[in-house]
Amino acid sequence: MEIASSTNGLYEAILELPTRQFTVIVLRHLLGYPTKRIARYMGGLYVFRQARRGVLGS
Repeated sequence: MEIASSTNGLYEAILELPTRQFTVIVLRHLLGYPTKRIARYMGGLYVFRQARRGVLGS
């Protein structure tokens, strides 16, 4: 993935996430997948826990 210029280090921080968290961020925020679809893809409970913690947004 090419890193765009960032003044706050957001993209660099995302690239340092563990694989599962990185995948969820890409599916949700870059590809726009709904939480339920991500949950099916990722195996269920993990995604819903992240959504409750606010990682996925709405």
